[in-house]
Amino acid sequence: MQDKKTWRLMPGNLLLERSLRQELGCSGIMARLLINRGVFTAQEARRFISGSLTDLHHPIHMQDAEKAAKLIGRALEHREKILVYGDYDVDGMTATALMVKVLRHLGGQVDYFIPERNDGYGLKEANIRKAADEGYRLVVTVDTGVTATAEIEIAGQLGLDVVVTDHHEPNGRLPDVPVVNPKRPDCTYPFKELAGVGVAFKLALAICPELAGSNLEKELLGLICLGTVADIVPLLGENRIFVRYGLECLRTNPGLNALVENAGLNRELVVRDLSFVIAPRLNAAGRVGQARQGVELLMADATEAALIASELASLNTYRQDLESTITAQVLAEMAAWSETPSFPVFCGEGWHVGILGILASRFAHRLQRPLAFLSMDGDIVRGSARSVPAVDLFQVFKEGAHLFTDFGGHKQAVGFSLRPEALPEFKRLLNEQVAAALESGVGVFNLEAAVTFEEITPELITEIETLQPWGYGNQEPVLLVPGVSLKECREVGKNGGHLKLGLSHRGRFMHGIAFRAAGMREEMEEAKLLDLAFTPVLNEWNGRREVEVKMLDWRPAADIEETIGRSEREDGLFAAALRITEAEPVVSEGLEGVLRGSVAPHPVSDSRLRRMVDYRGHGERSEVLCRLLKGGRRALVSVGNPDEAVTVWAHLGRRLQETGWQVCFVHRSLNEDELGKCRQQYRSGMACLLVGTPEMLAADIADDVFIWSLPHTEAEWRQLSGLGERLVLAYTDKDFDRNWSVLRSLAPNRRILGLVFQLVKMKGPVTAESVYRQLYEAGIPNVGPWTVKTGIRILVELGLAENQGGSVRVIPAPARRSLVNSPTFQRIHKLKRELATLQRYYLRAPAVTLAAHFGCDIIAPGEV
Repeated sequence: MQDKKTWRLMPGNLLLERSLRQELGCSGIMARLLINRGVFTAQEARRFISGSLTDLHHPIHMQDAEKAAKLIGRALEHREKILVYGDYDVDGMTATALMVKVLRHLGGQVDYFIPERNDGYGLKEANIRKAADEGYRLVVTVDTGVTATAEIEIAGQLGLDVVVTDHHEPNGRLPDVPVVNPKRPDCTYPFKELAGVGVAFKLALAICPELAGSNLEKELLGLICLGTVADIVPLLGENRIFVRYGLECLRTNPGLNALVENAGLNRELVVRDLSFVIAPRLNAAGRVGQARQGVELLMADATEAALIASELASLNTYRQDLESTITAQVLAEMAAWSETPSFPVFCGEGWHVGILGILASRFAHRLQRPLAFLSMDGDIVRGSARSVPAVDLFQVFKEGAHLFTDFGGHKQAVGFSLRPEALPEFKRLLNEQVAAALESGVGVFNLEAAVTFEEITPELITEIETLQPWGYGNQEPVLLVPGVSLKECREVGKNGGHLKLGLSHRGRFMHGIAFRAAGMREEMEEAKLLDLAFTPVLNEWNGRREVEVKMLDWRPAADIEETIGRSEREDGLFAAALRITEAEPVVSEGLEGVLRGSVAPHPVSDSRLRRMVDYRGHGERSEVLCRLLKGGRRALVSVGNPDEAVTVWAHLGRRLQETGWQVCFVHRSLNEDELGKCRQQYRSGMACLLVGTPEMLAADIADDVFIWSLPHTEAEWRQLSGLGERLVLAYTDKDFDRNWSVLRSLAPNRRILGLVFQLVKMKGPVTAESVYRQLYEAGIPNVGPWTVKTGIRILVELGLAENQGGSVRVIPAPARRSLVNSPTFQRIHKLKRELATLQRYYLRAPAVTLAAHFGCDIIAPGEV
């Protein structure tokens, strides 16, 4: 049960929810849950729910991946000895095994080195010198190395080449060797949250592209899955794909299969099994044994693996005993506290350094604040710190970098060492730095949506299950039902520790369970009317399926104000956007005026344009925009179709809501006052982004013109090239698909034209608007108001219908005529082909060709 936490009903976004509901056909609750996970478009939702290995980004986007692959390829070709240098945690062990397997698969002379935890994290000079003495020519680091600038300089002096793969935060100057790390400042790789083993896999694909789809890849996916879960990186983006596929492949590795069998997990594996059963056993090697033993397990055959798995199980039991001893000491210390420090520091003489991290994680969760566990060992203190989502621990440690002899990590976890005399200042500084962040974020219980029992159906639970796997960054949704009547409350389970509930809400009865909540029974029965925080579950027993609630927290019923969308409703622009989404769709101004100019690509002149940046196919467009804005630049964001202006505005507003940056949009359906307000906010500097179609943006200028989605016409490209000093191309293949759908709807195909004719014949005289409405309500795809108007014009030209005072009717007994006899049909279908050709040109042409086309220079994405 949650204890003394502040409830927060997460804000929604009505515009994005409506867009997702319409495009995905999902429930409103599902749309809300997707948005809460940073999923704002139908394309992102489909990738989130059913992303496949083909959705993984190409490793070529990872800075230095190509350079590193060439260096490793040369070492393989020359039969040089290669050392894979890893780390002693599960991420480091799985990354080491992965890289060794791939390089041996390619015929390399490869061995590996894993430091012991007592030696400290990262590259050490002594180990580098030993590698050189043993004849190694290339060192490939995995899950380490990004901060080891001095050690890598020594390696170069000793004649060693080095390739670094890492996912930890850089801290100062990068080593002067190939560094493959999505978190390096100049790396444009779209997904930044890979674990170390994920980064190693990206380099492996760059070295050996034929891995994709191979049997070896299946085994590697199991390693990636385990390392990703164990390192507690967010289960979003590519990590979701790795974990979803890796769970299915995990047992193809004999070592992991042996761990699973030893643990008695004779069922389909889930993320929780990896977090609480498999990873701790493998981690036991690095914590209280020899870390190399963990890699040996991952490299072993079935017979050897069974023996090692048994040894690791014994080590894990020993590790649990050590933890119990230290836990008792810590609980005794906590009992003497008068108040809880902002940053608790627990320190013991001779505590085993291998278990500090796991204890820190457990107590950070328990106390809901960052903290550290330290072990005193003579003239050195080694520690491990863990955080909560509200505090970026790595940045806090950077503020006190002068205190440490060594430190490294990321937002949620830091390992470090320092001298005993630095301890008082360490405690003071960390306590001070953390205090402010705790005031704003600690102890918050996020409720994802307010619902009624009527909405909690088996179909909704099936929808929610598509958001799995659950884990860090993608927790199982917690919903709120306010004003629930408690009809039944009785103790169940061993020793009566749980509560079986009977609940009623707005005439709907539902059973529920509250684990470890027996002590709250009296308070709940006294309150009678409850606000309930819960997760829905589907209980299947004896052939029956029943929806139940698993209670996580409760409060006496109160007048809870739903904050979803409240700030939006107070914004006049939101009301305008809502009005636009409810209106009939319109085509872009460029398409309407397309007959006035050529659609063939030709050079652009007389523009402000000086440079072009090619981010085509990048996918994470909002991240690119954030990078531009951090540089103090303002941008016009161009979309291909008017309706996109509203959804992209809502998307960016949600993405940027924590930054303080304002976004406005312009649309042909805004009234004069609304349009003037939007332009004034942008021109005055209150808003740094203005979203719209090229025609609507043409009245303004910017530092950057950001092409979010493909323009339709050459005239639109000419307009955009004159509006800014830098043109940022960020559209994707999906934009071409969307535009092609619009182009197809410019004129009806034979089937749609036949439907229009039949409706006019049956209902006529009839207006174009009423024909469109009937087709729309029937769910006919690729039909807009302009489709029907064009279709009626074609019917009139063919002598099949005639206009009659604003309506149209079929001509009785018309002569049969071919569609080729309609000038409108011929002209628009020719236009569709020309526009499609133009858009393919801008989608596929090399960056050098487009730069020549625009008469400007090219900037590499990493230089932005």
